[in-house]
Amino acid sequence: MQAVYHMVTSEDAEDMRRRVCYNGQTSALHTTGRLHVHSLLAAPADALEMHQKLSSLASGNGRFYLWKNVLHLLLPKWIPRVLFLDADLFFLSDPALLWQHFDHFSPGQHIGMSVEESKSRHDVYSKGGISFNSGVLLLDLDGLRHSELYSRLLTRHSDPTSEKLGWTADQSLFSDMSKNASGGKSLFCEQLASTPLLDRSPLARKIIDQPNVSLGCRYTAMWLELADIHEWYCTHARSVAIPSTPPLRRSVPRDPR
Repeated sequence: MQAVYHMVTSEDAEDMRRRVCYNGQTSALHTTGRLHVHSLLAAPADALEMHQKLSSLASGNGRFYLWKNVLHLLLPKWIPRVLFLDADLFFLSDPALLWQHFDHFSPGQHIGMSVEESKSRHDVYSKGGISFNSGVLLLDLDGLRHSELYSRLLTRHSDPTSEKLGWTADQSLFSDMSKNASGGKSLFCEQLASTPLLDRSPLARKIIDQPNVSLGCRYTAMWLELADIHEWYCTHARSVAIPSTPPLRRSVPRDPR
């Protein structure tokens, strides 16, 4: 099965296509129907309205992240499900293995995501919920479009009197939905958090297999954040030999005269 890519942009869709889709590898993806561009300028009214309400509870860039929570409203209805990935991910395994986790969804489960390992949101557990990290999302869009429970939770948590969502507004919202008081835990498939580590790259193996290394990454199963790799490398670079990359040579055209 070949992957189909969807790019969401705040710019005009055709302008983005001209800049990104009409050259190099992305051109081949676009011409074969495997790369689609969706502009927020053409977002459906219900997606815009819900996003604006939720954004009033977010801080800083948190309002941009909240588009993840309304992707089922934003993306066209011919897209039944998506694997959403943050741009700063370093995969240790074939991403197709993540897609297979849709097979583990039980009836009524429409969202798959990993557990947040940092303690910033661990108060959620005391309220019966789960502290999620939304860097990787499996979204059953069709299921969410038809879920009265998810629609009701979005409406409840977008109320101006609801709890503030902060800077990581998207994952705060998902986590709050899983609390006992919200009753939304049944929407989430938790199996993604226990995915086995497969096909490690040499660098990832060096990082993860080092004894007595406390890695601050949220994902030790199939992927790492680039920031986590950089943080670890800055601390442990002396003990790990990583091949250096030869400098790029700049081609300077000769003067035709």
